[in-house]
Amino acid sequence: MTRILFQLLVVLLITPEARAQQAGRTAFPMQLTVTAITVRKQLDAQGQVQLREVTEERYSVPHGLQLNRSLLNRMQAGTQRLDVCTSEQMCVLLSGSSNALGERQAVDYRVSRNTWTRCDDELVKTAIAEGNGTLKDYTLSSVVSVLRRPPAGWEPDPVSLVRNRADLSEIESVPLVHPERYIRLFVAVGGITPNINAAAPKLAVRTYDCNSKQWTAAAPEKYGLSVPDYGVLTGLRRNRNDNGMIESYIHPVFPEKELLRFLNDGKGGQSFTLKARSCSHSEGEEQQTDLYIELAFK
Repeated sequence: MTRILFQLLVVLLITPEARAQQAGRTAFPMQLTVTAITVRKQLDAQGQVQLREVTEERYSVPHGLQLNRSLLNRMQAGTQRLDVCTSEQMCVLLSGSSNALGERQAVDYRVSRNTWTRCDDELVKTAIAEGNGTLKDYTLSSVVSVLRRPPAGWEPDPVSLVRNRADLSEIESVPLVHPERYIRLFVAVGGITPNINAAAPKLAVRTYDCNSKQWTAAAPEKYGLSVPDYGVLTGLRRNRNDNGMIESYIHPVFPEKELLRFLNDGKGGQSFTLKARSCSHSEGEEQQTDLYIELAFK
């Protein structure tokens, strides 16, 4: 009798959080932060740079994700059917949005852009643009999916590297644990584009005149700041070489062992930083965007 009372007391003393942990945690609040560096160049017929533009953007927003524990258990048991994890029918492991915490969360956003153009046969900085603010009219949705590695030509191998065309360091490859699948992140932005809200924070721009050698005073742009939506994050992008337009991508891929271990343990305080890249090259113009996506779980 005493032993039964003791066991009952132990059960009653277990906190709701601990009971949820034992049953398997499914709710994962986190802070999503995306940093992007874009380098764009315009070249003349001889390949000489006539314009160089560097844009740095960063946005951050609280997020809530729900775990598909059934899928996690099947993956760990080795019973998940990979034939349903294709490019068209993905197996969703985690999903959620910035509204999943009970109310729409504001997005902290900042951007800076520096432009150099050719003046008197040399590249001179001719524009500086800066802006920051808290944007309230947006909803960000995230999905973490298990995908079957597609046939060659549809999506680039997540471990491959793209030739550097914009004077930025190469992105390190992510080793794939499973020979037939990988786990990647999708992020989509929903809201006002362009932001016509008169009260929205705006980008302040200063320009330099090559003739007068003078800078103008900072002037706000017409539209307010908008949270950027990057194609390499929103969907599956295919490498292509079409009529002189070359596009290549590296998609944000999770380290599988670390992610599955974290989701199974359910302990907070884990952060993952994923890397992605999109490149385009055509006659007279090159552009490369490097993205760093941090998911700081609580």
